[in-house]
This record gives sequence, C-alpha cells and structure tokens, in this order.
Amino acid sequence: MKEELYCSFCDKEAVINLKPFRVNLCSEHFSQHLTNRVKRTLLKYKLVKEREKVLVAISGGKDSATLLHIMHKLSNELNFEVYGLHLNIGVKDFSEKSEDAAVSLFKALGIKYKVVNVREFFGLSIPEISKKVKKPVCSTCGLIKRYIMNYVALYSNFNKIATGHNLDDIFSYIVKSFLVQDKEQLSRISVFTPTFDKLISRIKPLAEISENETLTYATLNKLPVAQVSCPFKNKFGLELKIKYSFIDPDYKYYPIKLNLVRTYSKLSLGSRENDTLRCKYCGIPTSSEVCSFCKLLLNLNLDPVSFHKAFQGYASFET
Repeated sequence: MKEELYCSFCDKEAVINLKPFRVNLCSEHFSQHLTNRVKRTLLKYKLVKEREKVLVAISGGKDSATLLHIMHKLSNELNFEVYGLHLNIGVKDFSEKSEDAAVSLFKALGIKYKVVNVREFFGLSIPEISKKVKKPVCSTCGLIKRYIMNYVALYSNFNKIATGHNLDDIFSYIVKSFLVQDKEQLSRISVFTPTFDKLISRIKPLAEISENETLTYATLNKLPVAQVSCPFKNKFGLELKIKYSFIDPDYKYYPIKLNLVRTYSKLSLGSRENDTLRCKYCGIPTSSEVCSFCKLLLNLNLDPVSFHKAFQGYASFET
C-alpha cells in the first residue's frame, strides 16, 4: 500500500516529492516553490532588469506555457513587461493545436501577443521549405524560428527574448556538443546571451527547472497545452538519447545536471566573437558575407531585400 505524503508546509496531501530539496509539496506550495526558484534564477543571472520588455516565445507545449505563466506572475513584483509570440510552422494538426493552446494562454493571462504564420510569407510550410532547399526539417525550423524571434524583438524594441528551455534541455545540449566536439555551439550555449548589435539578448529562466517539474506545474495549474508532438522530431537523435537517459522521476540525476549547467554558465556568456561580419542583405552579425537566413531566402529564389522590407512591417507590433 502506497504511503500517503503530506505537504511539508501545510496539512494538505502532497502532489510531489522533491528529494533534492527534501520537501513534499501540495499543489499550491509546489507552484509557489517553482515560481520562487525561477525568480532566484532571474536575479542570480541578472536575466531581467526593471522596466524591460520581455518577449516570451510560446510553442504551445508545457515548458513555454509554464514559463509564460510564471513570468507573468513575476512581472509586477520585479517590474518588467511580458509579451507573447507564437510561430505557426504550417504543419497540419500539430500547428493548429499548438497555436490554439498558445493563443488560449495569451488570452487567459491578458497578455499582448503576436502570431507569425510562416506560410503567409514564404508561401510554404517549414517542411516544404526544408524539402525545397534539401536540408533537414529540424535545422531549417530552428534557423527560421531563431531569425523570426529576433526580427520581432528587434523591430518592436524588446530588450530580451525568453525561451522555455529547461534544465534537461540545456544539460543534454551541452553533453551532445561536447561529445561531437562542436566548439562553436559549446561557446554559444548559455542561460544568458547579451544583446550584440542587431541580435537581441536571449534568456532561459527555466534553466534550473527540470522537465518533470514543468509538466507537473502545467498540469496542476490547468494550463492550455497542445497534446501533440512534432511529427518531424528525431526521437533517435543523440541529444534526445542523452536527455531521456538522465530524466528520472526520483531526481537522482538532478544535482549532476544542475551542477553542470551552473558551472558551464560561469564559463560561457553566449559568445558571438566569430560574428565579425554583417550580412550584406539584413545587417545581422554573421561569420560570412551572407547570413544563413538570407542564404535560405536565396535558395528559395526570394529576394532578401524585398522580403525583409515586407516582413519588417508585419513583424513589429505596438507594445
């Protein structure tokens, strides 16, 4: 018979046992506990300053939903503004459900937001773009998402872009980059990447929160989350193998992952030292004459100058 656990701070039944913190928590105290830890991360790494405008990228999944919900709660206390952004990548069913979840959360929290639909500008979905340029879907998707997030933040005068990368995400990415000896990526992995010219600062407020905790938070707070996964996700890739090898409900690997991420964050500040050039089409810092995004546009037979001129008006919104 399973032993009944009670919250360490009240007489309610516990919903989770956080062994690294030696506490059992009810729903209310768990939500408060997680919010306080995100607050400590924001303050410790100096991720936000007073009166800054933070653009939170929402995928429709549990991690970004948890991030937005907590950032919204902390915005008044720490005196910063929160706005939302969702990118629809044009994958039927998956994208529709993801957008519905994201918009539902924006409206529930009363947050100003923008939805960018990739198909509206490219005339193609991301999988179709990937096929046309003969590149993997995930790398194409990552490139387009990163560029659009930065574009919206840049032309709407945001100070920071916040993403829902959790402890398990960052840990697995560090380990994978080390194993394959990708020194450039290793130099850019960071909880905080400062603004560099036209590249807006990136922050990861969930850097010390595990994936199990974001799932628990989203479930307990009944946040709208799309119950779908991307059909193009490589479930057999090295990064996911590392990630799921170290995910455990008992939190026995939590201290290891936390120490690695904390130690690495002291060594890396999202270096952009190789980006000494500026793209001749969009002016974004890059390591070559033409940035990866504008190369993609050229491969699609699109004129980068015309594209950027049209997209600039669409990407910006009143804040």
